[in-house]
Order: sequence, then C-alpha cells, then structure tokens
Amino acid sequence: MVSNLPLSVAGRQKRRAEIKLKELGLTADIEAAELPSVGKGTMLYLAAHFEHSQVAYFGLGAIGKRAEQVADEACQDLKLFLQSRAALDEHLADQLLLPLAWASSASAYTTCRITQHLLTNAYTIKHFLPTEIVLEGEVGGPGCVRIGGNGAD
Repeated sequence: MVSNLPLSVAGRQKRRAEIKLKELGLTADIEAAELPSVGKGTMLYLAAHFEHSQVAYFGLGAIGKRAEQVADEACQDLKLFLQSRAALDEHLADQLLLPLAWASSASAYTTCRITQHLLTNAYTIKHFLPTEIVLEGEVGGPGCVRIGGNGAD
C-alpha cells in the first residue's frame, strides 16, 4: 500500500514479496493499493491463514528505505514464524496471557518469539493474579508459555 507515492512503489513491494514467498513454497494473493493520507508512506501487510488461526506481519517504509527492503522485512518475519512451528505469533502470545491467567485450569502454548512485551505482561499479571506464569526460552527466540490455573470453579 502507498499513500501519496507512485503506485509503482507498491508494485515493487508486491513483486519482491511474491518472490520471497515463492522461495518458501507459498503462494500469495497480494494487491497493490493506494490509501488516502495527509502524508507520504508505504507498507506491506501479509496475512497468513491457517486451519484454525491466522498471523499477520508487515513492513513499513521510511525515507530512504527501498520498497524491496519493506517487503523483505515482512517476509522475513513470516518466515521466522513458519520455521518456528509455534502455535502463536509473538503478538497473540502476549495478548492471551491475561484471559488464560483467569482460567481455572492450566494452559500452555508455543510462540515463535519471546518478546520484552511478553515478559512485561507476565511480570505485571503475576503481581495482580494468583497464578503462575512460566516462560521457557530466550528473548528473541521461540519458546513455550505455561500458565497455571487460578483454582477458581
């Protein structure tokens, strides 16, 4: 997508993403589009759909950043998720902590990347709710999140 830039910029991002995704054995239906905005900008948004879930990754343009680099960044993040074979992306992993901390039974899931945001959420929740949260793995790498139930009926 582009705003106040030539549509050819979005076309370059699209072509690069299609090449990168094909290297991963994936087919893509990518649309180049213009969006209204007061400023100039570009982005590539990739949504991958699975049987019971979906993930989304994006690359953002910046002054001096080539369109191809925007596509490379989005495709690289999707590639890392797929290679991790994790159940959840790094964004959903930290969002699920709070509702699962309220659950009466224990939960566990894998994530493609342990982030500082996930660590912060776990730290904060443990100070307010009587549940155990264990993060297995290193920051920046894949991991497992284990959440003990709160014992409520």
